[in-house]
Amino acid sequence: MTRLKTTCAICAALCSAPLVLLGQTNDNDADLAAIRQTAKSYLDAFDQGDAKAVAAHWTEDGEYIDQTGLALLGREAIEKGFEEFFSKNNGAKLQLKIESLRLLEEDVAVEIGESALTDANGKAGDRARYKAIHVKQDGTWKIQSVHEGPPLPPSNYQHLKDLEWMIGNWVDEEVREDTQQPTLVVHTQARWSPHRNFVVRDFTATMENQVVTTGTQRIGWYSPADQIRSWAFDSDGGISVGVWSKNGDQWVVKTEQVLRDGKISSETETVTIDDLHAHNWRITNRTLDGKSLPDLMINVHRYGTKQP
Repeated sequence: MTRLKTTCAICAALCSAPLVLLGQTNDNDADLAAIRQTAKSYLDAFDQGDAKAVAAHWTEDGEYIDQTGLALLGREAIEKGFEEFFSKNNGAKLQLKIESLRLLEEDVAVEIGESALTDANGKAGDRARYKAIHVKQDGTWKIQSVHEGPPLPPSNYQHLKDLEWMIGNWVDEEVREDTQQPTLVVHTQARWSPHRNFVVRDFTATMENQVVTTGTQRIGWYSPADQIRSWAFDSDGGISVGVWSKNGDQWVVKTEQVLRDGKISSETETVTIDDLHAHNWRITNRTLDGKSLPDLMINVHRYGTKQP
């Protein structure tokens, strides 16, 4: 019954949590204001441990299903569930992160968010994702259903979201600035890892239609230094580490690579984004085993679009 308390108080947090309201009119805003007012009384009932008053905020046939599969069907069952919970968890509190609240129809609203339970001493308890449906009956908003799911694991997406442009399939040609002749063609597939903690890039480099190397790169948030870093591993046994920084509409990546034979190479990559379908990498300050190498310009475009 711990999880019951966690998400059945979904309305309560509407009074204090930020809302994402999509496409609402003034009339709709009035309905959302009514939901928030109902939420205030729900919160009062919950804080007082009043199971009957809490259950009264649900429709007669309301439905609650927690992330373990426990189902309470109907207002009477919900009231009994709250009675059991309050008897074992006196003084418990809810914290909610409301991700969205919007009207689907004039008398139906949907809410999505994450809930966290604390006990009377403020100790953290259960967390859950939830989806709640509110319906308006005889002019009053009620909770029709709450379905829970496991909470999302922590994510560093907020630090990496500026790399969203990179996701997709790309092809590029590497050009030596001294000869202006293509040397390598590289196909890259970039995707988010689960929970968006990394951008994962798989690449295949060819020369004259022959594969010369393949590899994988992970780009992630390195919290000890508060910066984005990348780690790449190629089929030749090379390992590289890059430090990323943003400068306006450009990204600057300072990279150092250890080759299989122990030699060290380094370079500075400046990425300029033209649009959603094209960008270029200017590679400067290239060294290999202490010796300077020519600069490179890499023009990159998505599969299915013309090269700029």
